[in-house]
Amino acid sequence: MNKKLLLLCLMASLALCFVGCKKRELPENVVSLLSDTTKDTVKFGVYGDPLDLSPILHSESEHGQLVKHFVHAAPLRQTPEGKFVPGLFKDFYCSLNDDGNLVVDGQWRTNLKWHDNSEFNPDSLTYTISLMADKKNESPYYETAKDLISIENMPDNRCKIVFKEDSVKYLELLTLGLIPNASESFDLDEYVTKPIGLGPYMIAERKKGSHIILKPFEAFYDNKANTRPKTLLVHSVYDIQSLISDFRAKKYDWITAPSIIIPQLETIGIEKVAIKRYINNACLVWAFNTGKPELANANVRKALDLLIDRNIVKNQFPMDCLPLFASPLSPRIEKPDYEQRKAKALEILKTEGYTKEKPLVISILVNDDNLSRKVIAQEMVKMLAIANVKADVVSVPWGEFVNKKLVNKEYSTVLTSLYLPAKGNWGNLLANDKQSTRLNFVGVDNDIITGILKNLDSAVNNNAEEQLRQQLANFLDNNSPFAFLVRPLDVSLSHSEEKTDSVFDVQLFNEVQNWPMLYGPAEQ
Repeated sequence: MNKKLLLLCLMASLALCFVGCKKRELPENVVSLLSDTTKDTVKFGVYGDPLDLSPILHSESEHGQLVKHFVHAAPLRQTPEGKFVPGLFKDFYCSLNDDGNLVVDGQWRTNLKWHDNSEFNPDSLTYTISLMADKKNESPYYETAKDLISIENMPDNRCKIVFKEDSVKYLELLTLGLIPNASESFDLDEYVTKPIGLGPYMIAERKKGSHIILKPFEAFYDNKANTRPKTLLVHSVYDIQSLISDFRAKKYDWITAPSIIIPQLETIGIEKVAIKRYINNACLVWAFNTGKPELANANVRKALDLLIDRNIVKNQFPMDCLPLFASPLSPRIEKPDYEQRKAKALEILKTEGYTKEKPLVISILVNDDNLSRKVIAQEMVKMLAIANVKADVVSVPWGEFVNKKLVNKEYSTVLTSLYLPAKGNWGNLLANDKQSTRLNFVGVDNDIITGILKNLDSAVNNNAEEQLRQQLANFLDNNSPFAFLVRPLDVSLSHSEEKTDSVFDVQLFNEVQNWPMLYGPAEQ
């Protein structure tokens, strides 16, 4: 049975199990909002609960990230194109000091207030980053936050922030929301349910597992609260069929759901719908340990890349995705002929001396809690066998996968997810940086590439960016340290005058968080 169909059946079964415990009587005000057809109310239907809304913790869902961007605000804001623009800072500029540290000079906007109308204290930035840098909070930003050297509050609302080195990742840290500078009794676990933020919308009401009601924050810095919808309703649904049927009945203006439900839309015939597929920043890659003698040859790595049928990988992947035949930095290649790719791979391996009598022997490492990767790896073993490549699947727990196998390069090849930022930060992928904790797990040791990556990762020197990105793309495509396999697609639906189906090269929450109804034009 097709794995996607199997997964859909399983989700339907689970939905039936949970409908009884999750479907409950809604409060009258929520029922009324769901019936509101005016532009004063925007109704979001989401599959599941947004869960924790702390700016320093990881969001388990795209809609959780979405709500956080409604509620929180930060010194900087990042546009869908990757540009950093002022947020709570009125202006800012970056420079390097004599020690090579990144210095961010910013000026806070005046009269900033929290959603409880208390005055904003600039010390909240120091406090928030200290929470990230506290290992017990298990923040995914721990490694970056601990590189903070100092924050100095100066006259005229100015702020001087010094980080360890020149990197875009520190600007990304400054796009996360802030937490009020609290007393020792502050409970982070309690705060994450209904946080007090600085963003354009405040949480007026929340019932976990059911709904969140957001209202425009009158004191938000852009003074545009009266131009925004009066109410945003985020309604959690646990039955996909109900989510779709209620969207069809126009109970929701916008929904997000697992992308495997898209085929159902054709069946039930929703005509006036805008389907938006967002290219996720992560992608599935097959990474090669270039330090292994059998994988040191770029031609061999290219042959292995060519042997993998992306259509088979796509069919086994648990959500809608785009097949990749080159680096995401390169122009997209549309469905090349697999038989031609396979023939070229066989020719390369023969030229390199690999035969049935002398086969190439490798293993594919996966983390054992990811069933879909294990299934994909097993399918890859079959594809490789066509070329007399002997491969087996090695499955280990996540902790061993990250902290032992990858860090110590104790693997042959690995099937994993790679985060692809809109711009910069590529230094975390391939940089030859032996003094840091970066995962240089593919073993690339190339001074030219290291220089390109450092320039792309720079918060200060970003000249000739497109030229540098093209050089990196050429290196990735010609040297094949990774085989880029597929890139997930997140999906949203909204009502439209006619049916459209579009692919966006931004993240789902990135497009929504930059809606004019929230912030106005991006350059403001």
